[in-house]
Amino acid sequence: MDCRRVAAHKAAPCDREQLLAGRREGHFLVRYETPGGWIALRKDLLTEVLAAGRDARIVGLPLDAGQVLRLMSTDLVYTGRFIPE
Repeated sequence: MDCRRVAAHKAAPCDREQLLAGRREGHFLVRYETPGGWIALRKDLLTEVLAAGRDARIVGLPLDAGQVLRLMSTDLVYTGRFIPE
């Protein structure tokens, strides 16, 4: 768990077993490790935005996580540039 992001209300805490169960069940767009712990982007964040008829932009990902997301979600539009957080 990345306590800094949780404290800033940018993430919800999740224990190891919850993270592994979510991974097995395909709940995440991408997950990656930070010095403070693991970060996982849930698929339902896109569902909320796209269901409202809006476009979504995911910014601030490390390059490796962005590349994994692009490879695993080939139907997403990729701008070809890194946009920092």
